[in-house]
Amino acid sequence: VASGEIAGAGLDAVVPEPLPPEHPLLNTPGIIVTAHSAFYSETAIAELGRRAVREVTRVLGNEWPEALVNPEVKPIYTRKWGALA
Repeated sequence: VASGEIAGAGLDAVVPEPLPPEHPLLNTPGIIVTAHSAFYSETAIAELGRRAVREVTRVLGNEWPEALVNPEVKPIYTRKWGALA
């Protein structure tokens, strides 16, 4: 941010958490630091449930999860159990 290469940043996970009040990130223009639980709202909690149901439905429907974290398993799974859609 200070060099101008990054216009801004929003951080919700930092180490250590919480940052001490004198930490430079907390006073740098263009940087917003929130608690790791900043997502919390009734809408967000409901969406977490909907996403879980969508992902389970995809897998039960022989499709890859939309939010597959480790795509490197695809060829291994396909060789062992057959291809998903």
